Amino acid sequence: MTNGTNSCDNMDMQKTERTQPIEEIIRDWTMIDAALKEASRRALAMHKRNGTPIVIFADGKPVWIQADQFEVPEPDPRFAHIPDSPIY
Repeated sequence: MTNGTNSCDNMDMQKTERTQPIEEIIRDWTMIDAALKEASRRALAMHKRNGTPIVIFADGKPVWIQADQFEVPEPDPRFAHIPDSPIY
């Protein structure tokens, strides 16, 4: 916080409406799991689009995987109403 404003105040972020109360969403672990998988898929898609490598761990060591060496899974239609981040 600087000068009483949040650092996110100036970001052009779109708000999405929730169709379920947050308490119900939190109790539904399958939806949380699906949301995390979709966030991961979107990160992979961003790397693929930008041609940047990703890092995974194999045998306890970091391994760089080039953008042309991994596939991006199909999107989950339950999250189609949520736009991709405008930052990337």
